[in-house]
Amino acid sequence: MSWTIEQSAAIATIVSLVIAAISLVILIYPAFKYVRIRREDRQHREFETYHGLVKTAVGDTDNIANRYADRQIAAIYELRNYNRYYEVTGRILENLRKAINSRDTRNDQGPLSVCKEIDLTLDVITRYKK
Repeated sequence: MSWTIEQSAAIATIVSLVIAAISLVILIYPAFKYVRIRREDRQHREFETYHGLVKTAVGDTDNIANRYADRQIAAIYELRNYNRYYEVTGRILENLRKAINSRDTRNDQGPLSVCKEIDLTLDVITRYKK
């Protein structure tokens, strides 16, 4: 009879531990789900912001005289904050620099300033990759 009492106590302990573990999982799962959703939302906002900055940086490549060089410089500088996109940012900025350099910009300091900011940002990206 004492064996049955000891066995019942062990079974009760195991059942209690299983119920506690299930309760813990039920409590923790929503927290993990919340963190995952918040991370996905943040990544989506970052994605939208990044592409807005790229759009501002690239602007109208056919009409350099009408570009907003200061806005481009600011956008290019901000692209440094998106290290997850460094690989594609480098290629985009290289292409933008080629587009600017292929046009006659001798009398316009705006495109030259943009090219300087592109070079500075590419230096940051290069140092980060090392």
